[in-house]
Amino acid sequence: MEKRTIGVLLAGVIVRIVLFERFPELSHVLDGRVECSTPVSSFKRMKEGIYQHTHGADPYNGGVFHQSPLLLALFTTLHDVFGSEDSVSSYLYALVDLVVGVALVRIVTALKKQGHAMFDPATVAAIYLFNPFTLLSTLAKSTVAFSNATVAVAVVAATTHKPLQAMLVLALAAVLSGYPLYLLPALATLALKCTPPPNTASSSSEPRRATGVQGASPLQNPNPGVSLGARPQTPWARFARGVGHVFNEVSLGVWGWAYVRLGLVFALAGGLFLLLSYQTTGNWNFVSSVYGTILFFSDLTPNIGLWWYFFTEMFEFFRSFFMGVFQIYVAAFALPLAIRFKDNPLFALATMTGIATLLKSYPEVGDIGFYFTLLALCRPIFPLLKYGIPVTLALLYSAALAPTFYHLWIYLGSGNANFFYAITLVYALAMTIMLSDSVWAAIRLQYDGGKNPNLSQI
Repeated sequence: MEKRTIGVLLAGVIVRIVLFERFPELSHVLDGRVECSTPVSSFKRMKEGIYQHTHGADPYNGGVFHQSPLLLALFTTLHDVFGSEDSVSSYLYALVDLVVGVALVRIVTALKKQGHAMFDPATVAAIYLFNPFTLLSTLAKSTVAFSNATVAVAVVAATTHKPLQAMLVLALAAVLSGYPLYLLPALATLALKCTPPPNTASSSSEPRRATGVQGASPLQNPNPGVSLGARPQTPWARFARGVGHVFNEVSLGVWGWAYVRLGLVFALAGGLFLLLSYQTTGNWNFVSSVYGTILFFSDLTPNIGLWWYFFTEMFEFFRSFFMGVFQIYVAAFALPLAIRFKDNPLFALATMTGIATLLKSYPEVGDIGFYFTLLALCRPIFPLLKYGIPVTLALLYSAALAPTFYHLWIYLGSGNANFFYAITLVYALAMTIMLSDSVWAAIRLQYDGGKNPNLSQI
């Protein structure tokens, strides 16, 4: 690792520790901001969960605590060992961001060795560590940092020829916050693309000996409808044999079975983490409190997303239908993106992260910072972006006015919910333009390498 990269990583950690130590009240202030913290990531709610858990109560009863039991176990351990989770958690969050920074450096290094055009490792690390959105989220001690860190580590495993480890870590990320589940197709494609293909020459290219029937082996029956030494096969036996061929490697292919294996590893690891969560709490109440809250948006606390105002104003009769529509709309992008950008799975993963950031039930600024960091790993698309300046200005505009309008609405009473929701729509517009612009740039890159500046339609 170069000295410049090490300097960036150390500077990012030092800045966080200094801010935590010099401004101890800043975390409490930012934790109360709806832009930096949500009901499923609030550190204040985490402390409430720790208190209830250490005093023998179930933190998942009462509708206050909505975070993973694995995170609860981590912070409870810190509380038991150090006596206070506040001071030690500051160093923990700085360490988590350092893990993400190191992961990004390793991703860039691995992809450069594979011949991909990348930004300098120090630049990518700086984009994450000194991104205002990421920094605000860390100072607010939002637990979304742990989800982002596990996703980054999963990408490291995928790009360094460790597909099984990638699935294991992604399963942990999905158990922590739910939405990383949608990264499974893109991450599996990335892991297989970065892994040397299996050697199938011995099974597929070995010449067959002639036996009078072209292409048949000495033990192969030239008439599949008749057994070699017994009675003729029945129609049911032939049907069963045909069904078997559907599931063998000849029909599904080596890569198809590789996807199946990775999916099974992901499912098994996710189940094990859920069982570990059960062991932590002693019951299954966390399922409805954590994942039910994410899926059904049971806590209508305002945030920077599109859900809260919509479902606050909606009649209860229509709520279930539109809840399903909103969740299906997010999930619907996962597989098509992985298929369309199968030659650029890292971009598919970054784009799916951005779509989840825009459309998830409880988004926050930490999600925005992580999306733009992943997008920075796709260097070739940047010269082809057309709306970078408008997107930047719209994000700055919404970042400046969202706290102002929320203050007018909640504290001064001189505004209403429409003020705050209107500015979140500006943020949503900026994210939508960024996503569509980056997808267009990636498609142009595949089409002609971006050589034709006048190209307007493909």
